[in-house]
Amino acid sequence: MPKAITLGGTKTTATKSKLPSILKPTKPAAKDTKPKKATKEKKEKKEKDPNAPKGAKSPYIIFSQENREAAKEEADGPKDIMRILGEKWRALSEKDKAPYLAKAVKDKQRYEREMKAYGGKSGKEVCITP
Repeated sequence: MPKAITLGGTKTTATKSKLPSILKPTKPAAKDTKPKKATKEKKEKKEKDPNAPKGAKSPYIIFSQENREAAKEEADGPKDIMRILGEKWRALSEKDKAPYLAKAVKDKQRYEREMKAYGGKSGKEVCITP
């Protein structure tokens, strides 16, 4: 015979299996039975050639370098500097970003020219679009 249970001021008749999940006893979580994957061996880090040319800068990096001093005056710490620069960059229109895009294209050409002279493989593909 089901017992009368009071929930929220109303009487309902329910069996133990129809109790709300809050009132049901919880079962211990089942252990994960999946086999663990074998751990990967760490690869040795490639040594960077000190004679290799520096990579091309993105428009945002060029903007950050030019406006870092102004952001330093406004900011309390390094995180604030980056936050301020990011906000300023996002606030710029496409028209205002154009000089930085032009400088980034010029820097990419410099990088490609230096890589040809260096004779090494081009390890990075640089995207200049905003």
